Amino acid sequence: MFRKSLLYVVMGLFTLQANFRVEVVAQSYPSRPIRFIVPYPPGGTTDIIARIVAQRMSENIGKPVVVDNRPGANTIVGSELAARAAADGYTMLLGTSSTLSINPHLYRQLPYDVARDFAPVTQISAHSYFLVAGASLAANTVQELIALARVKPNQLSYASTGNGSTAHFGGALLGLMAGVKMTHVPYKGNAPTIVDLMSGQVHFTFTGLSSVAPFVKNGKLKLIAFAADRRMIAYPDIPTVAEAGFPGFRSGTWFSVVTRSRTARPIIHRLNQEIVTVLKTPDTRERLEALGYELVFGTPEALQDLIQQESKRFFQVQKEIKIQLE
Repeated sequence: MFRKSLLYVVMGLFTLQANFRVEVVAQSYPSRPIRFIVPYPPGGTTDIIARIVAQRMSENIGKPVVVDNRPGANTIVGSELAARAAADGYTMLLGTSSTLSINPHLYRQLPYDVARDFAPVTQISAHSYFLVAGASLAANTVQELIALARVKPNQLSYASTGNGSTAHFGGALLGLMAGVKMTHVPYKGNAPTIVDLMSGQVHFTFTGLSSVAPFVKNGKLKLIAFAADRRMIAYPDIPTVAEAGFPGFRSGTWFSVVTRSRTARPIIHRLNQEIVTVLKTPDTRERLEALGYELVFGTPEALQDLIQQESKRFFQVQKEIKIQLE
């Protein structure tokens, strides 16, 4: 009995010591620069989001938050790097729906496991897409687009930024819901997609407003529909895809911050607090909303729920359209 009591005391002392060490580390955190891995090339809208957050966060915590662009393999290159980082809070990953909810269903083998390797910090924003077409396309509504696809099976093409991307899912889901066959054309980024849209080499795509706004303004591209639950306030005359007879249709992405799993909870909550503080500042909100992003932030637990819900949604779509990558 005495030995058992002594064992409990010793275990309790070890626990107190471990908790004390965690608290000491958390209080001195951060004591050096934080690396913010962005699994996309520099200059794109995803990179812009990361740099806005990193800049303001650096100013607030007094330590550099350094954006590290690691593009490649549909975000897998950068995500694997983050998954192998130390669990100390000094590596963050800009996680998107592709990284955290789509890729696990697309690839037979991934070098990371979302549940095992990452700890949610906070969502940053949501970004609904527009259905965008070249100005010369003989369709100005979703109904006209589908009618065109019916009389020309597989001749109507939709672009995406790669196999298994959110835009790929958007075009495939529209074809599935409408019961028409269209051809998917993958690209290696938004820039070549837009060039071919304007020239008529490809007919439409699902993409964010920020990447096409100048070309919509000069009349080289046109917005056909908004792929969200409700119309965009800035474009109230553009109907949603759902209004065209496809209830529940959504296409877009969301952005979040995750760090290495097993990072001390006080450090995760400190990161959450700092990022949420940045997102609440009026100038940050204005800059991101001007790019077409809806700011959405909350607790690590809320992000965990989002990852799981979106994973289930994309899994159902993936089964229907049978997208599978090696």
